[in-house]
Amino acid sequence: MGKFESTDGKRLLPRQVVGREVLYDTAVRRGYLNDPETERTVEQLRRDLLVQKVIDEHLSKQPEVTETEVRLYYEAHKTQFKAPEAATPPPLEQVRPQVEAALRQEKQQEAIEKLLDRALSAEDVRLYPERMR
Repeated sequence: MGKFESTDGKRLLPRQVVGREVLYDTAVRRGYLNDPETERTVEQLRRDLLVQKVIDEHLSKQPEVTETEVRLYYEAHKTQFKAPEAATPPPLEQVRPQVEAALRQEKQQEAIEKLLDRALSAEDVRLYPERMR
């Protein structure tokens, strides 16, 4: 049963919703809405949200993983799936869901890197990491 499905929970939900609005109004009255730190934080959150929307749009579906990729990934990263107290890594079939999740995450990261490379190239951005200190 969910948090707000019980009778007590149903009473709690309106209290939390209304309470948040009251606290928001309190913050506005105190001038937090125009506070420079709040404005910087809101702007950073807005930027992060917009960037995430572009990434989500680009990664609209989970990357496919083949049986061969799963086996190769497992072989290359066996020790990552070994329990600290175990002498040897478990067989692939015992950790298949974790292996597939790790592989999908790696593929998503690669797709994000490609997206970033294309965006930088399209805008003719050049980075000079050797000049950074």
